[in-house]
Amino acid sequence: MKAQIFRKMLPPLGILLIGAMVFAYLKSSREMPNRVKRERSSIRVEALVMEKSDQPVRIRTMGTVIASQSVVLTPQVGGKIVYRNPSLIPGGWVKKGEVLVRLETKDFELAVRQQQGNVAQARLNLANEKGLKAAAEREWNLIREDVAPTEEGKRLALREIQMESAQAALESAEGMLEKARLDLSRTRIKAPFNAVVAEEFVEEGQVLSTQSSIARLVSSDAFHVDVSVPLEALDHLQIPGIHGDSASPARVMQKTASGRDVYRPAELLRLLPDLDARGKMARLLVDVKRPFDPPKMDPAEDERSNLPLLLGDYVEVIFEGRTMERVFLLPRKAVRDGDTVWLFTPDGTLDIRKLDIAWTRGESVLTRDDFLENAVVVTSRIKVPVQGMRLERIGENRAELPDAEGGAIPTDESANKENRP
Repeated sequence: MKAQIFRKMLPPLGILLIGAMVFAYLKSSREMPNRVKRERSSIRVEALVMEKSDQPVRIRTMGTVIASQSVVLTPQVGGKIVYRNPSLIPGGWVKKGEVLVRLETKDFELAVRQQQGNVAQARLNLANEKGLKAAAEREWNLIREDVAPTEEGKRLALREIQMESAQAALESAEGMLEKARLDLSRTRIKAPFNAVVAEEFVEEGQVLSTQSSIARLVSSDAFHVDVSVPLEALDHLQIPGIHGDSASPARVMQKTASGRDVYRPAELLRLLPDLDARGKMARLLVDVKRPFDPPKMDPAEDERSNLPLLLGDYVEVIFEGRTMERVFLLPRKAVRDGDTVWLFTPDGTLDIRKLDIAWTRGESVLTRDDFLENAVVVTSRIKVPVQGMRLERIGENRAELPDAEGGAIPTDESANKENRP
């Protein structure tokens, strides 16, 4: 039985033994390939050279258009409306001093005539009293040695008190006449400034009291823009009243329906006393003259748009702040992770450094880091940046990097040499 099992296992064992011998022979006879030393590959990148320059700080923020002047007209005297200006409608334009509403004047004219009569009577009384006083003085000269009156008695005898009373009555009558004439003039209610009618509340024939509202007017000569800026931005601005009378230049930018930008000159008026409650930022008031005039399509050109500036609009305001001296200007794409820059070292390797950013301006940033003096900054993307990795610089010719203001930041050897407005 055992002999039969052994005979069955013998062929497979023989095959395994022969296979093992063939494998050992082939392994011992194989020639090892020669090792080839591979050179480390480098990544090709674009870069630009840094140089210090003076750069203006540009502050961009958003704000809401509000009225520079707004008033609700109310009459100072009551009466029936006999005339209503055709322009006294919402959206109507009125000029300073233009009559908007006229009240019935008959009662006020009668009051003027009545007070004129009172003034005439008071003048007559005063003239009569002057004659009586002259007679009293002659009589006093005849009897003054025979009497010893008090001071008040003497004044009565000389009719000085009566003269003062007549003079006071005349002055009171003249005052009442002036008041009657003033009330008559107030029946003509005029626009206090050049304005656009925002709301109107009256009709011809309506009887007004001194509590009635006639219209709400807003100035058409200028609008204001209420903007908020970070507190640190105040260091870069010239604010009237705080830094003398000078103000940082500003402009308001709007977008047309086609997406084009239009610009209006503006003026920084003042710093408001409270912080923006939502963002704890400083609030500034900006003045925009002639808000309904056609704005420029480009600050440097005369092409204009018909887009007006309207109350409640949300617009962008651009301030031209103080110039930062001897700083480096980097394109935003050269800044990694918000505060990191890649340098192309003289030996062709990557050096990863941290930045201390002084200001962000459109598609560029400003910094004072001294290690950037004549440094070469990598602007290309590297998928997996590693400190010390090999780099190869390309694109050493002059290139143009777009900036948010519509200009261009020169790169390479000439980078940062020009101060952009």
